[in-house]
Amino acid sequence: MNDAARREHIKQICDHNRELAPHLFTRGFLITTRDFDGEDVFPFYDNWNKTRLSDYNFWVHNRQKFYSFNQDGADFFLIGHAYNPFSMEHEEKDILRRLAGAYNQSEKAFLEAVDELTGVFILGTVRDDELSLVLDCSGMQYC
Repeated sequence: MNDAARREHIKQICDHNRELAPHLFTRGFLITTRDFDGEDVFPFYDNWNKTRLSDYNFWVHNRQKFYSFNQDGADFFLIGHAYNPFSMEHEEKDILRRLAGAYNQSEKAFLEAVDELTGVFILGTVRDDELSLVLDCSGMQYC
């Protein structure tokens, strides 16, 4: 079965069993310049929330967390959950605020601040319409 056939199969199951739709891609997110507003499209089924930063639409499942912080024209965002066991920071807004300060110091300071974090998350910035992502899927550090 190819990818298109798999997608169509999942769509048919969810269309016929609407109670399953809220469970589809529950930890999912999509970052795109496309706008799906007003559309009840697969795989969203009105279970995703949209946040716009610059030219980007951040579609995040409603069971997933999205945080953003703007400083000096740069948007910092975090999808998921992060925790700093060294400083005991657990509020993502506070973590983003500290990361923004480190970002303004230097790339090294920023990556050192990212290295202190644990959790399941993707982190990024939007500055001058340029999207940059930092993720640490394996638990390895940057510096």
